[in-house]
Amino acid sequence: MEFTMIEAGWLSLLPPIIAIALALLTKEVYSSLFIGLFSGMLIYTASSGGTIVNTAATTFDMMSSKIADNAYMIIFLALLVGVLFVLNRRDSAYL
Repeated sequence: MEFTMIEAGWLSLLPPIIAIALALLTKEVYSSLFIGLFSGMLIYTASSGGTIVNTAATTFDMMSSKIADNAYMIIFLALLVGVLFVLNRRDSAYL
């Protein structure tokens, strides 16, 4: 899927503000980042024109392609957190 540049103006500031505010309020980073990404994709597709159904379909298509591009990094980070959890758990067993 090819992306084109758009002029979103001040709306381009909303996704990071939403993600940071939700992360601070809810203490859940992954869901806050997902909602921030979703809001950014909605702004992008709404600014490029189209119906509501087309906007939602394009948003989910874009999100799935971007998440798929970063799948190796997500898997690596999940494995790293798992190893750190096991090492932390092992060290606390000796105390």
